[in-house]
Amino acid sequence: MRALLVLLLGLTAALTGCESLSKPDGLLARSSEVLQNQRQRLAELASSLRSDPQEQARHTEVQALFDQQYIDPLTEYLRLHSEDIDYAPYLDLVRAERNERCSAVANRYAGQTASPASLQRLKRGYNLSCPAVVDAFAQRVASQQPPTSKLPTAAQSNSNQPTRAESTSLSGESKDCYLLFSIKNFQQAAAPCSAAAANDDAKAQHHLAVIAQANNDQPQVLQWATRSAELGDPNGQLMLANLLSRKGDDEQAFRWLQASADQGQREATYLLAQAYREGTGTATNLSQAQVYLERAANAGDVQAMLQLASQNKGSPSARQWLKQAANKNTSEAQYQLGLDYLEGSSGDIDLQEAYVWLSLALVNGDTRGRRKLEQLSSQLSAEELTQAQNRIHSGLNGF
Repeated sequence: MRALLVLLLGLTAALTGCESLSKPDGLLARSSEVLQNQRQRLAELASSLRSDPQEQARHTEVQALFDQQYIDPLTEYLRLHSEDIDYAPYLDLVRAERNERCSAVANRYAGQTASPASLQRLKRGYNLSCPAVVDAFAQRVASQQPPTSKLPTAAQSNSNQPTRAESTSLSGESKDCYLLFSIKNFQQAAAPCSAAAANDDAKAQHHLAVIAQANNDQPQVLQWATRSAELGDPNGQLMLANLLSRKGDDEQAFRWLQASADQGQREATYLLAQAYREGTGTATNLSQAQVYLERAANAGDVQAMLQLASQNKGSPSARQWLKQAANKNTSEAQYQLGLDYLEGSSGDIDLQEAYVWLSLALVNGDTRGRRKLEQLSSQLSAEELTQAQNRIHSGLNGF
């Protein structure tokens, strides 16, 4: 058991998908004021725990998260506990810490040349936890590419997203809005986003809806989401669909989901598949549900991949979908893939592969495979264990 824990600590430090905040060429150091405020909030929370052992354990867990130097474990903590009311006091703290680290990532890359190589490094290290930062940098890279003479696709024509040739002509307000929003600086983003939104920038209108949501200003959320959706922003359309769904207007929610999905919005595509499958806001249509589910999976939606793996359980395609989902550094997919290799559910049994994926799942916070890993560590030879460790350390599986 001790050997297993030592190994996993080593793996955590080696995963490139969880880049360190303390590399010599790494992120800008956070201010002492931010650190002091964070510690103060934790201390205040700790003083309110009294003698409850479970609360003390949760506090210790969060403190350990803050003490380690990676971002992805924070994101995984939020994913695992987002629906658990017992963790509610800690979620805001962890989310604020994650956003602070993503802001540091954005500041670091703001000073770098916007090259495809830099974009790939950014994606490899931070796509899971800081997707908005990655998207903003990708726009910078795209704006420096030569214009293309090819006609845009229908989806591009209907989208408010600028093409590469158009992105250089964005207004100053729009550029400031997008950048400040991407690093979660909502307070400073509000003014440029308002100016851009007044000029019918649908993306800025969506950003204002998100800012209003953060401020719990529901009338403004609905107003800006509606305006953004009507001007064709796929994220605004998805947001409006979710708002209408919560109000019980399933038919209108379905309409906006369809519009967003038809522009390639990944989450909307997955939700549209569920709407067709369950007959929510439309007639049940299993063939259409399958079309959109596969489209969402092919676009990279992890939940869609896991659903397809479940549908095809026992066949080679199930393992392929699990592999694709696991390569996105999602602990649920990593655990399921490790189990699949261990039991041979969708192909040959491979204990070394099982060890690799169950280890990654454990590093990312899924503890269900801990006992299986202990057993595997005694079943594999020393050479096989070394090979498995080297695979993870070298990032062979996309991390």
